[in-house]
Amino acid sequence: MVKGFAKQGASRIVLLARRVEKLEELAKYLKEYGTETMCIKCDGTSSESVSAAAKAVEEKWTKVDVLVNNAGNAHNAGVLDMTDEQWDFM
Repeated sequence: MVKGFAKQGASRIVLLARRVEKLEELAKYLKEYGTETMCIKCDGTSSESVSAAAKAVEEKWTKVDVLVNNAGNAHNAGVLDMTDEQWDFM
């Protein structure tokens, strides 16, 4: 999805993941389109990690125009069979 945004002229993209190495590889690709990329290590299951990432973005660029949340975890259970704790984790 971020490749599509870059190809369409996005000037800035923030990438978040637990493994920054993969993000940095993608950032090199996005740079070819003139896109400034910020790579942040973030664990989506940790509210502290998510808050720190949001603060880092806000301090550098002050706002976000588009957010694509593509994170999740599976517990191999259907929505109706999940506990509240499993749902919150997912």
